[in-house]
Amino acid sequence: MAADGLLQVEAEGSRGRKTYSITTAGRAELHQWLTETKPEQRVRNEGALRAFLIPLLPREEALDLVREELRHVEARLTELEMLCDGTDESDFGRYALERGLRQLAASRDWALWAIDRLQKSEEARTVTARTPTGEL
Repeated sequence: MAADGLLQVEAEGSRGRKTYSITTAGRAELHQWLTETKPEQRVRNEGALRAFLIPLLPREEALDLVREELRHVEARLTELEMLCDGTDESDFGRYALERGLRQLAASRDWALWAIDRLQKSEEARTVTARTPTGEL
């Protein structure tokens, strides 16, 4: 981008570290990209594919998988929440941070729902298996 005149070196530090600033041409290009292009909306999400295939696993393995997902999501949520401390809406990246928090919160809610659902379906199968006619 520097070669295209969109960025310029603002300062150089130790070990070749460089700080860049956006040029007038870069700001115009960024504005055009933000306002006139549409982002790619197709997202390939391995987590969503795994969620789709959960019914193929035995209940305990499915529960383990979802519990691990929940642990991961909660840890990441904690990290992002700590980044939020002391930031406000005018801070660079705050909107992206909020988007991440909300997506993770939705993932946490899904994991809690899935765990509850898997546990209830196992409980229902156990109760049904214990009754001679399948009736309660």
